[in-house]
This record gives sequence, C-alpha cells and structure tokens, in this order.
Amino acid sequence: MREMRGFREVEGGAKEYIHFSKDVFTMKQREECVVLPDVLETGIKVVFCGTAVGDQSACRGAYYAGNQFWNILADTGLTPHRFAPEQYPSLLKFKIGLTDLVKGRSGQDVQLSAGDFDVSGFRAKIGKHAPKAVAFNGKKAAQLFFASQSVEYGPQKEKIGPTALFVLPSTYGAARGFRDPKYWFQLAEFVGVVKPEIDATA
Repeated sequence: MREMRGFREVEGGAKEYIHFSKDVFTMKQREECVVLPDVLETGIKVVFCGTAVGDQSACRGAYYAGNQFWNILADTGLTPHRFAPEQYPSLLKFKIGLTDLVKGRSGQDVQLSAGDFDVSGFRAKIGKHAPKAVAFNGKKAAQLFFASQSVEYGPQKEKIGPTALFVLPSTYGAARGFRDPKYWFQLAEFVGVVKPEIDATA
C-alpha cells in the first residue's frame, strides 16, 4: 500500500497536513491535496519548475530535499548562501519562486501519469505573476510543457507573455552526471546576479 503525504487547503485558506494511503485516497482528496504550496508572488525574478515533488520532499514538507538544487543556487549567487530545504519560503526574499507541473501528488517521474500534469494551470499562474524568467529544472518538465521531446538546454524562443523560459540540467541526484552548471550561471546572469569581481592584485 503506497503512503502519500501532503497539504490540503481547509476552511479559511489554511493548510492541513494529511497522511493517507493511496488505497483510501478519494478523488475529492486528490483534487484538494497540494503536496507543497507554490512559492509565488508578483515581481519575482525567476520561478523554478520541476515535474513533481519527490517522495523525500513530500515526507519532509520541503522542496528539493536531498537534492543539489540548494547548492547550485548558492554557487551561482542566486542566494547568498546554501539554504536548508525547509527554508524554502525564504526564497521570496531573493525574488525566487517555486512550483511544479504536478501539484496533487508526489513521486518520481516514472510514477506519474499524464493526468497528473497541469500544464494549463502552470501557464495561467505564470501569466498572472509574470516573473522575469521561468527555469525548468530538467528536460522532462520542459518536454511536457512544450509537448515536444526536442528540447535543448538554455534560453528558449517561446515566452509566456513577457516571461523568458530557460531549460536547465536537472539537479535531481539520479541525473547528477548530466548536470552542467554553465546553464545555471547563464540564468543567474539573465536575472541580474552580479558576478563577484576578481582582485588581480591579491
């Protein structure tokens, strides 16, 4: 029996932590459940989008748990230091947002079905908040968004309104060998991260 954990919106807009087995998970619960809340507001620099929250992240109630994501944010200067996954709400202070194409459940890509993905809902959220850029964390999320297997890393020709789209190598552990940080630095430069000057006299 597969256990699932997540947050469900209750009366007044509050979020209630729920823990249930898939065998007793009703359709109404599936519609109400949001594994992790979006980190979004108007005026942010970049929104990172993955496919779905992994099981480890769902269990910890934190984005990108056990993932290289937090290291690369610090390495590129998008954040001033490495944050713990549970500190993800603090990213808004640095004009960084988080979301996924799947908001109703957790799991690895191979565990997800086509009906789990809400591309139109994602597009609407980005259109509403209009960040400077969206960065897909891995080709899988980008392929689903563009409805195409032919996706290359880096900036894309298509936009969502004024929002530029980037595809970045995945920070997920299983894909670590394919990660090339140059695309992450390219994104950081695009959204205005100033590279530190090197003192040639030091």
